[in-house]
Amino acid sequence: MNIIEGRSLVICRLTIDEDGVFRLYSHSLVQNSTSVVEWASTSNKCAPIGLRGVDSYCELIGEEPRCLCLPSVDYVDRSQKNLELILNLIIV
Repeated sequence: MNIIEGRSLVICRLTIDEDGVFRLYSHSLVQNSTSVVEWASTSNKCAPIGLRGVDSYCELIGEEPRCLCLPSVDYVDRSQKNLELILNLIIV
C-alpha cells in the first residue's frame, strides 16, 4: 500500500507524539497545507506503554486519557500527572 501514490512533492515523517502514539504524517509541498495524519498505531490513547507510572492506570474520559493512582499512592506534582508517583502512607 502506497499512501502517497499519485501525489507529487510530499514529505512524510514518523513521530512518537507527546501522547505516546506513533503517527505517520504527510505534508504537501505543492499546496501550502498543514501536515495530515495518514496513519496512527492506535486510536486508544490509553494504549501507549510508559505514559503512566508503575502504580497508576489509565481511564478514558470521552476521548481524553486520565491517569489515576492506586490507593496509598499520590502524584509528586499534581499539575504534571505523567511524572513519577510517591507512596503516601499514614502511619498511626
